[in-house]
Formats: sequence, structure tokens, C-alpha cells
Amino acid sequence: MQVHKIIIPTPYAVGDVNAFLVKGEALTLFDAGPKTDEALAAIKYGVKQAGYAMEDVEQVVLTHHHPDHAGWVDAFPTAEILGHGYVDHWLRQTESFMEYRNEFYMRAMISQGVPQEYIERVLEVRSELEMIGTIPLTKFLVGTSIGTWAAIVPLTIYVGPYIGRLVENSLLEVNEGIIESAQAMGATPMQIIFRFILPEARSSLILNLTTATISLIGATAMAGAVGAGGIGDLAISYGYQRFDTSVVIMTVIVLLILVQIVQSVGDWLSRLR
Repeated sequence: MQVHKIIIPTPYAVGDVNAFLVKGEALTLFDAGPKTDEALAAIKYGVKQAGYAMEDVEQVVLTHHHPDHAGWVDAFPTAEILGHGYVDHWLRQTESFMEYRNEFYMRAMISQGVPQEYIERVLEVRSELEMIGTIPLTKFLVGTSIGTWAAIVPLTIYVGPYIGRLVENSLLEVNEGIIESAQAMGATPMQIIFRFILPEARSSLILNLTTATISLIGATAMAGAVGAGGIGDLAISYGYQRFDTSVVIMTVIVLLILVQIVQSVGDWLSRLR
């Protein structure tokens, strides 16, 4: 029996993972790394170094369903996929199974006392960022669908128009009489903007930007799903992928505290004159 170790890079905090190509009665690959271009290149290189082609692999054995181990099973269309029955649910990702998965984690958060409004917000942000890695736009713009750069594209698209709309609403709240008075005094357009409109809209701008910042905190936390780092990556790598619900709950608590701090600072600044 021949055993060849293949080191596969991952975008997750756990670092590299090991796959093993074993030649026995059948040529078998144990685990298939995450579904990234870098991982696929490492698998192809490892198989080639062992003296085989990708088409020669007859079996792929998945030790478990985590994305850093089961990503490239579709790179072996003629191989037999073997593993625990539970892995099959994750590979197929049927609608009923994904609904069960969402309900499971919702019940877990409810049992730990997480308020319903925060649970709904977490699910909302999660659904927005689930598109990362599948939309061609991200890879076209930054050349990758994982990591920090991949997260910047959807985050910018998500928060840019939102902030623009909030700023517009704040500026429209300024009384037109103030602008007319400034024009009557001979103020230039720049003076009207910086000495009249912005000071008058200051409190509203701060409160609206505080709201936008809180939304961005939630979105960036979920960016950990594509290996962008941060507290979201901590929850996924050490909580979700290791079935440690306590880490996920602690992450939610830290986010709630951070949101409360941002909201309190924003309220305080808006009251300053």
C-alpha cells in the first residue's frame, strides 16, 4: 500500500489541511479540501507528484462534511464518493435540509436567550452574504471569490447605496428657509453646504451613520464565511465547524455589546453642540 500526503491551503483560521492519496485495491483520496482555486491546484499537484492523473482516482472518502474537507468532490466526476450518510445531506444541500439547519441554529440562539430581533437580523445578513463566492462579479473585479478582497466587493455594494440614502434623508430634513437666508446674505454654495446645511443636519447625520455602521458590523461579521477574517471567521472556524455552540453564542454576545457601544457613542455625539 502506498500513501501520499497532500497539503492543501485553506482560507480559514485552521490553516492548511491534509489529504491522503492511498493506492491499495483502489486509488483513493481521503478528503478533498475547500472549494478554492488554490486548493484545487494543490490537489492536482499532489496527485501528479504521486504519479497519477485526476482521472485515475477511483474513490474519494470524506472524513466529515466541513467545507475545508469536502469542497472538491466534483473534481472527480467518475470516482465513487464515500462517507457518513450525514455528509450526503451537505453535498446535496436540499431545500428541506437547509431549512432544518437554519431551524436548528435558530432554536439554539433562542435557547441561549438571544432576542428575536437580533436572530432575524443575523439570518438576514447571512442570506445577503451567502452569495459570496458564487457571483461572477466578485471574481471578475478582484480575481478571487474568497478572502478579504472577495468580501470587500459585496460589502461595498451592500453599504454604499444604503449610506448614500441615509445621508440624503438627513440633508433633506434641513429647513429650506435656512438655505434661503444664507443665499440672501450672499453666501457661496460651498459656504451654504459647510456653514449652514451640514451643521444643521449634524445630529441626523450622526444618527443615520451610526445605523449604517451597525449594519456594516453585522455584514463584516458574516464575511468570515469566505475567509475574510474577523470575529465571524472565529465563530465559523472554532464554533460552527467544530460543533461548539458556545463559541457561536459568545460571538453573538460580543457583537451585541459592540453594537450597543456604537449606538451609545452615536447617541452621545448627536446630542453634542
